[in-house]
Amino acid sequence: MAVAERTMRFAEGSPFPPIAQYAFLSDRQVQALVAPSGSVEWLCLPRPDGPSVFAAMLDRSAGHFRVGPADVTVPAGRRYVPGTLVLETTWQTRTGWLVIRDALLAGPWYDDSQTGGRVPATAGRPRGRAHP
Repeated sequence: MAVAERTMRFAEGSPFPPIAQYAFLSDRQVQALVAPSGSVEWLCLPRPDGPSVFAAMLDRSAGHFRVGPADVTVPAGRRYVPGTLVLETTWQTRTGWLVIRDALLAGPWYDDSQTGGRVPATAGRPRGRAHP
């Protein structure tokens, strides 16, 4: 299947992926859920019982954040880096390959959770964008 032809397929008529397709990120204080498209669709701050910052998994207008290729919404693959909660998503675009690593960072800031990511282009010159 060509890159441009890939589409996400969920339960008929639903704009939401099954919960089992979401990836889980945590820094031991805060948790986030990442959709198959690479969007952070659930995040509450400063604690899990705090107000939601992103809640698109419940309502598509409730906010999300995505860093990924501008022209592709379905990754070629994704996995956790072995022994970690670092999510590695690989994208194939018309102009190259992109690998994005997402994590919630634990550290001495305790009440100030940090999200982190790294976006190396592994081949070619893929175009990307961050979408709040």
